[in-house]
Amino acid sequence: MGMLKRITDKWNDKRKVAADKRKVGDRLYPIDERWDMVLNYLLDNHEIVKADEHYVTFDNNTQVWIANRFHAFGYPFYPHKRNVLPSPATAIRLDNMIRTKREECLRQNIEEFKTPKRKETK
Repeated sequence: MGMLKRITDKWNDKRKVAADKRKVGDRLYPIDERWDMVLNYLLDNHEIVKADEHYVTFDNNTQVWIANRFHAFGYPFYPHKRNVLPSPATAIRLDNMIRTKREECLRQNIEEFKTPKRKETK
């Protein structure tokens, strides 16, 4: 009975980890607390000056990858490309900020923030 309980507990632990991963989503890279703090600092203290379908550029020339939402969304792209992600809350905050900025720029007809149109296939 003791061995069966250990096997069952181990299996339940694996199921719990899998369930936690589903809540966050299938993310390509691990979450890094330092990058999360840096990205929050950028969101609080710097302006997004350009956004395209792949990355956003802040006024200090830092670029953050925004394609593949939320699979690889939010990893540092330039000047220090590292395979880490912010927390889900920071990624959602970045996504909301980009959407708000694009909506403002659409009203003002600013090209740098227009959502790119997909190429039509013939």
